[in-house]
Amino acid sequence: MPRPKAGEQPRRFHGGYHDAADFDVLANHLEVPSELVVVYEMFPDAFADGDLDLPESGNGIPDILDEAEWCLMAFLELQLPNGAVPMGRSNLQDSLLQILVEGYHPNKKDHNAVTPYGILPPDWFSTPFFAATAAQYSRAIRKFDAAKADRYLAAAEKAFAYASTHTREQVWQEYSTPEYKMWKPGERKDKSLNWQEGAWTNVCVWAAGELLRTTGKADYAKYVQAHPQSKELYWSFHATSMRIPWAIANAEKADAALRERYRTILAGAPAAGKLLQKSSETPYRAYVWGGGWWGSLQGIQNSSDVVRSIALTGDQQFTDLLSLSIDWHLGCNPIAQSFITGLGYRYPRRPEISHFLYEFPEQDLGGKTVKGISLYGIGGGWRDTWGGWPPVRVWRDVWDNMAEVNSEFTINQTLTPAAVTYAALYALEKKAGRIPPGSKPNPLDH
Repeated sequence: MPRPKAGEQPRRFHGGYHDAADFDVLANHLEVPSELVVVYEMFPDAFADGDLDLPESGNGIPDILDEAEWCLMAFLELQLPNGAVPMGRSNLQDSLLQILVEGYHPNKKDHNAVTPYGILPPDWFSTPFFAATAAQYSRAIRKFDAAKADRYLAAAEKAFAYASTHTREQVWQEYSTPEYKMWKPGERKDKSLNWQEGAWTNVCVWAAGELLRTTGKADYAKYVQAHPQSKELYWSFHATSMRIPWAIANAEKADAALRERYRTILAGAPAAGKLLQKSSETPYRAYVWGGGWWGSLQGIQNSSDVVRSIALTGDQQFTDLLSLSIDWHLGCNPIAQSFITGLGYRYPRRPEISHFLYEFPEQDLGGKTVKGISLYGIGGGWRDTWGGWPPVRVWRDVWDNMAEVNSEFTINQTLTPAAVTYAALYALEKKAGRIPPGSKPNPLDH
């Protein structure tokens, strides 16, 4: 991502989400359209055009699918002629801070000392992740817009063709430059991140499953059979997502043993079962424990597993668990705080804004903010005069640069599960006849 060359024209882009006021639009945000399509396919009769009052409302397409495309279109525009998909758009400083490239900004406190905003190169999972998600979206949108479905399917197949014929090392060789030096596979200084290097083929397996469901082409089943070591994925999101297409794939096209194995795993819902167990250990019956990563104390992480368990088993205990999770999220917790800014009777009064957006961050204690971008959160446990306080009872209504990671509003860890949770519960309410036809629930009624 070097500085623009003389005479080089800027490009305009549409779509994509920025992560918690960061200057980035990254491929891991594709989890949003993937999960929205999953919920739509589980409850197709629950969602309609006009539900969300989007700018796209009125186009004859359910709003939930319009929202899914908002993220996806950003990467469709970025796709390269060879099929590879860049990991997104960002400035160099955020890329360094998030360990996407080697090095670290030499003057990280000077937030003006950054290179221009630009396109990042393809990385370890961006191309196959796009292939999987674009195939999902193509399948869901076809009955509403066949031309759009064809466009996304063609892009998905092109991305898969590139990803399935390249290794992680080949991608590094092709796109790492002296000006933008990507981490070489297996050589990150933070060794905990080196596990990512082996996930390229694993995500290809998931993409093959989605493409098999969408096209019925046997070649995608053959790809999985040729990579038996890649039948499990590291991230729980990917692991669950990958099993779904194979579990419900056409029996004539998919590997029979693998299909039955994933059906058994999903029916048993081990991930959701663990959440049930954990919820019974807490007074508030929410699957909240520990902390230390983005969104870990919002009470809705891992809700995708619960939603899938509801759809696959119909077991009421999973619906109850999902309902209890939003009770926590909306304020039924030790600090009586809602995790959605401005909703409810008790919520953070001084949400933090990234100091990029403050005029004088160290001096502004009045909460002067840019609407819609806020960070706040539960802090880690601490000790004071009265003894120790557990993490879930420590609240920091913050300002300046003191946001707590445990409930930071990041795309994947907090906003995606929130969207999935509320969409699924809305669908269940509608299915049960509790929402009058033609009406929309008021999010402030609670």
